[in-house]
Amino acid sequence: MTIRVIVPRVVDETNLNAQNLNARSLLARFGREECEWLCTCYGKPDPVVSANPSVKITRLAPWRFWPWHTALFYQNSADAIFYPGVQWFDWLALQLRDRMRRSIPVVATFEGLAGDVAREQQISQIVGHPVYCQRVSTEVLHRVDCTLKRADHIFAISPFLGALARKLYGDKCSVLPLGIDLDKFAPSDSPNLDRRKKVVSVGNVQDHKRPETFIGLAERFRDAQFSWIGEGDRRSSLVAEAARRGIQNLSFPGAFTRTQIADELRTADVFVMPSRAEGVPKATQEAVASGLPCVVFGYYEAPSVINGRNGYVVWSDAEMEQRLGELLESPMLCADMGRCSYEIARAWDWTLVAPQWEQRLLEIIEAF
Repeated sequence: MTIRVIVPRVVDETNLNAQNLNARSLLARFGREECEWLCTCYGKPDPVVSANPSVKITRLAPWRFWPWHTALFYQNSADAIFYPGVQWFDWLALQLRDRMRRSIPVVATFEGLAGDVAREQQISQIVGHPVYCQRVSTEVLHRVDCTLKRADHIFAISPFLGALARKLYGDKCSVLPLGIDLDKFAPSDSPNLDRRKKVVSVGNVQDHKRPETFIGLAERFRDAQFSWIGEGDRRSSLVAEAARRGIQNLSFPGAFTRTQIADELRTADVFVMPSRAEGVPKATQEAVASGLPCVVFGYYEAPSVINGRNGYVVWSDAEMEQRLGELLESPMLCADMGRCSYEIARAWDWTLVAPQWEQRLLEIIEAF
């Protein structure tokens, strides 16, 4: 008997949304013969996903009609829904199934903290240290909460998020790691011996990522080259600000492809994540897989960085500057931590991680 699972995520080759990238990586590697995975695309689908015979892709209606088409896609005959979104049409689709008494198990994911000041205070009290959320409107936060409360099971992508999911939404949670394509993200074969030290960050150039902190680090460590990869509404103003302050060792080159990001990480020495509001940053995982020591904040308890082993977990901008300075001043420390990073990342190979997701998902579906 075939188990049909609706995965309401787009698998377009050019879509770089983190959740859609994760869904694509899973769908490309799900291989159980008894399963059929139903997903969507808007443009050209990722060829690795479309090559999987157990994946069936529906092309969405163009332009303004695609959200409504997505809501209808949720109504397919199936045994479960995996990886629902939190847009208005996602919530509408789930409500429609419930009202028509066509409810099926819903397995959601918990990959980050969305919220407002009140939610930050609530979570900070739960975990015992400050926590920062990615700020969203009251309406969006309501949909997030409703979706996760409605879900029959939640996959959290770190132990920290798993503990919070249980506190906020009940004891219906599994903790599963995200994977990395280790064929693409790997250390360089040519060690840095003579060139200028290079510090990299990857992410949207937006306020919540705190890119202005990166400018301050570049200004402080002028002997190193700093590069922030990503596009966003702050990019042009930050380029202008760096020029105004005469900071010539800093660049904001814009958006890169996944291959270009991998190449850039291989030529770097240190990865820095100035953001305080994250889930499990995929960028830090990719940096760790590329053999880089990382400096990140501790507010979101990223499992990819073990303090003092493959980088530093810091709690203030001053400590971030101090730890980065220590790494830039000690090539041996950088190299040792970089080797630890790569050893840690080997457990995240998607070929190992995806079957864990598939097995746990089927266990949940079959239990209903």
